[in-house]
Amino acid sequence: MIFRTNFIVWWGSYELITNWFTENCPKMSTASINFWAGGLSATCFWITAYPADVVKNVIMIDDVKNPKFKSYGDAVRYVYREKGGLRGFTKGFVPSILRSFPANAAALAAFEAVLRLF
Repeated sequence: MIFRTNFIVWWGSYELITNWFTENCPKMSTASINFWAGGLSATCFWITAYPADVVKNVIMIDDVKNPKFKSYGDAVRYVYREKGGLRGFTKGFVPSILRSFPANAAALAAFEAVLRLF
């Protein structure tokens, strides 16, 4: 749930960025606005959500029958101790952020196009 709460950043920033482009770039097509807003909002999302995603992934690979982590805090402490301090919460961030812009820009542009179609 901690990771998922960051979706407010994604959808909130998508709305704000879409409105900004609409008001300040009148010559941009709606599809272009959706594309750029989708990519930029996904970037905002991953910047805020990535540390929680790292912890979520550690919990997900834990042994179900004999869990190492009894709480979310246990997993946070594990990442900090065993994965290099605060840097442990950012391992793998660069490929994730590089992938997120084009993937989410295209996905949100397609999503909005389907909404307009129907």
